[in-house]
Formats: sequence, C-alpha cells, structure tokens
Amino acid sequence: MATALAKGEGSPPHTMTLHGAAAFLTNLKTNHPSFPVVDANHHVLGVIDPPSVLRWRRAGKHRTATLKQLLAGNKITVAHPDEYLDRLADRLMQVNVSHLPVISREDQRLVGYIGWKDLMRVRARSQAEETQKTVFFGAR
Repeated sequence: MATALAKGEGSPPHTMTLHGAAAFLTNLKTNHPSFPVVDANHHVLGVIDPPSVLRWRRAGKHRTATLKQLLAGNKITVAHPDEYLDRLADRLMQVNVSHLPVISREDQRLVGYIGWKDLMRVRARSQAEETQKTVFFGAR
C-alpha cells in the first residue's frame, strides 16, 4: 500500500520555511500535489499542499516561519499499513483530502503516502481480474 514517499524520502523537513515550501511545491521537478512533513524521527507533523501555503500567506504568516511552527496543533488524519482499502477510501471522503500519510502502528513513523489515485488503480486491477475470472469460468 505504501507509495513512493516511504520513510520520509522526498518529504519536506519540519525545518523548511514557508518560503521554502512555496518554492518546493512550485518547482518543476515536484511531481506530487501534496507532501507529508516529518520531524527528525520521521513522525508526521502534517501535510502541505499549495492551498495550505496560500492560506498561511493570507493569514499573514511570515515567510521564515518553519513548517513545524505552521503545522503545530493541526489534527492529522492518517492511515496504517494493515487497513482495508475501502476504509481508507471512506476516510479520504470524510476528511475531504486526496492523500493520507501511512504510519506504522508500532512507532508512529511515516512508512508511505497513499492517495485516491492509488485506490482507483487497485480497484481497476481488481475489476480486471474479476472480468478475467468471469471469462475463464463463464457467467453463472
């Protein structure tokens, strides 16, 4: 289930500034719309995306404020590696987000990042496999 950002690789550090986050998110090499922010121990502090950066700037947050400062007190919705995908789809819908950090139950560290596109890929693969079974065994 865990995706490309396993173990915080590619995630912005908690020490990154608001200005740095804006530059990171608008960099042409940045391929994702949002990223989990981790501390030095790979614990998730929150998620950043362009709307968050705009919201902080409009609220008058200084460009040198760190992501740790900006995310302090935010409630984080997460997933765990052993959860069923239908529960994750429900959670994405309930909190109206497109991605969830996946954290281990043991030490609460980031182990991945899952999004609705990942869930749709799994669903499409499952439907294709079911179609193949129907063709092979015939409709009943």
